[in-house]
Amino acid sequence: MKKLITTVLVSAVLLIGIITASICYYSFVSQTIYSESVSHLSEIFHQAEQSLYNVVSRNFTNMHLWTDYLEDVTDEKQISDFVGHAQEETGFTSFYFISRDGAYLTVEGETGYIDLKEKLPGLILEGQNMVVNSVVPGKPQIMVFAVPAAKNSYMGFEYEAIAVSYNNSDFINALKISAFDGNASCYVIHPDGRVVIDNAVEKKQDIYNFLAMLRKYSDASPEEIDGFQEDL
Repeated sequence: MKKLITTVLVSAVLLIGIITASICYYSFVSQTIYSESVSHLSEIFHQAEQSLYNVVSRNFTNMHLWTDYLEDVTDEKQISDFVGHAQEETGFTSFYFISRDGAYLTVEGETGYIDLKEKLPGLILEGQNMVVNSVVPGKPQIMVFAVPAAKNSYMGFEYEAIAVSYNNSDFINALKISAFDGNASCYVIHPDGRVVIDNAVEKKQDIYNFLAMLRKYSDASPEEIDGFQEDL
């Protein structure tokens, strides 16, 4: 009987040891996977951030060079050819001459109005570079880069700034962001959750607010999402 009790106790101790070791091992593996995932995602984030910075910086540098060129050229065909070549080189969607009130003219002669919001006075009056999400009536949301230019005219249209725009797909091509061999969805968002760039892998529907999407579809609690929004 005593031998049986000893055997049972030894077995119990061994079982407890195995369970404890398994829990510790699982915790170690989980923490290792988590740490590696955080490291990998952080690396992807910094690559995407640098890519975004490069696109913005490159656009402004190019556009200031273009304004210098436009000051010295009056031939409309030559200007049109120059803009076409610049578009091939940089991949923007459209090019605009911008007037003092925000109206635009394209090299093809198309006219309209770009909503530059509260940044228009800074662009025209203070000579500041600007980038803003905007809309052109009847077209999808665009990302607009604009720089001041010497007062000039093209096809009789007086302008004081030039701008280029990117639609979502052209901006994604310019960024060249690809995470997990193109199997991950990437977004650039405003602090309030509004989506600036949508690089979804399976784009079944447009996502206008990333935080709203999380609240509706994710397993994260409202408190976790609120904390995430505060961090943003």
